[in-house]
Amino acid sequence: MSKGQAGKNLRKTRTLRKRKIFISILILGLFLFSYGSSFAEIRVFFSPKGGIAEEIIKQIDNAESYIDIAMYSFTYEPIAEAIIRAKNRGVKIRILMDKGQSQSRYSKYKSFLDNDIAIIQDRHSGIMHNKIAVIDGKVLFTGSYNWSKSAEERNEENLLEFIDDEEIKGEIEEEIIKIYQERLDYLWEFNQENTGTKSPPSLEILPKTKTQTIAKRVRVQVSLKSADLIYNNHVGNEWSTYSEVEGYLISGTRRFEKVYDKPEVRLKFYARATEYDKIPDVGSNTCYINLSLQDGVKTKLVSLDVIVKENRGRYSGNTALWRFTYRITIEPME
Repeated sequence: MSKGQAGKNLRKTRTLRKRKIFISILILGLFLFSYGSSFAEIRVFFSPKGGIAEEIIKQIDNAESYIDIAMYSFTYEPIAEAIIRAKNRGVKIRILMDKGQSQSRYSKYKSFLDNDIAIIQDRHSGIMHNKIAVIDGKVLFTGSYNWSKSAEERNEENLLEFIDDEEIKGEIEEEIIKIYQERLDYLWEFNQENTGTKSPPSLEILPKTKTQTIAKRVRVQVSLKSADLIYNNHVGNEWSTYSEVEGYLISGTRRFEKVYDKPEVRLKFYARATEYDKIPDVGSNTCYINLSLQDGVKTKLVSLDVIVKENRGRYSGNTALWRFTYRITIEPME
């Protein structure tokens, strides 16, 4: 083969390669254009000082229904203040933290307890290293970024934000948020089950109103304080709820009351939520609460969560969460 012919073939090969690259780029561009709405609401942030805390606080301040969080380290005061503001305007909050980090010097764990926010410690054998938050089933935050001052001001961190915007519909965002919400629901349920009662361990113990020696007989009263729909991801709108204590119906107008000939009592709670469509969606849960009267009158608020799954149609597998809150009073008998 002559040098001229070899050079001609080389130029032809290069031209074909360039065409292949151009065609690949064109196909990728058409793909992204075709699915542009699916990628339009995925945002990437970096720290330090990359605007992450500002964006998180903005979305928390815009929350309307609920915020679910699994956070390894939560020490950053501005975000904690936004969480408390959300709780005070009626947004339902659930926070799961790593056990070790929740006990650290600057942790906001105790502050959240003091503000009556539902927060529990993870009980897996290893560390709880997630950094996840889902807001109203529409916004997801995940990445390496802890909600801490170090992550915001010093560390090299990253954060992804997925937004399921009804006006800019993206199936990718919707599916990703759904997957993370299911994981958060699992973690919350797992950590309830492993308290031995399936109820959140952060029970609120109200001040004692009477003191005396340990009694041999006690009176127990239980009332249903509330049954709240925490979130509803397209499961339906026609609901009914039902609850029992020790097999007795309990509602807003009916309470449970019984005298026991012993100072320690174990109560069984059952709750059910039903959404009525052609094929009703039903969820239920059971837990056991141990009560021990050391001295005086004690009152506790106990929550029991019920998850309901949509069983048919476009939103099959989506979930809704009901939270039943009970007020329990145990007092000594003379």
